[in-house]
Amino acid sequence: MGSIELHKTLSADQDGDAIGGSINLVTKIPGNQEEWTLGGQGGYTDLQGGRYVYQYSGTYSNRFGPDKKLGLVLGGTYDWNGRAIDDIEPGVGMNELPDGSTVGGFNAIDYRTYQYQRKRFGAAGGLDYRIDTNSSVYVRGLFSEFHNYGDRWVTSAEGGDFLTPRRTNDGGAFSGSVQNRPAERADV
Repeated sequence: MGSIELHKTLSADQDGDAIGGSINLVTKIPGNQEEWTLGGQGGYTDLQGGRYVYQYSGTYSNRFGPDKKLGLVLGGTYDWNGRAIDDIEPGVGMNELPDGSTVGGFNAIDYRTYQYQRKRFGAAGGLDYRIDTNSSVYVRGLFSEFHNYGDRWVTSAEGGDFLTPRRTNDGGAFSGSVQNRPAERADV
């Protein structure tokens, strides 16, 4: 990506915080000198025994020939994201008591654990030829692949019918499930 141009345009029928305008994604074109760009980043979280995230990227561009009319730009990236999420989702609602009155409170809870492995890699390139100072022809291409797989464990507990604002009968329920997301591939 060479640059991102954001043009916000409001009209009289929109308030001051309205969304309007356009986004222009400008692809990178080679300059008159050889250029290399390399990058990398990484991270770690100690959730669920340790999970990692890292990304590597690189770009090369140059112009060739005596008048620098032929331009080439190549780029690639690799991204790994080992996500971990520990989640508690309480169920809040109105609970009816035996005397017909209602009281608000917790009546259920989900304990969720997610472990995802997401991998992306891609490459892009472009070739252009400057016919003159105001005209050029070009060809550009992009390949991207995304793998998304992981597991989700859900443990759910639900209280029985409320006898008092703090006590239920033994009619509650408990369940557990595991969802496995096999490797999925999405080519773009």
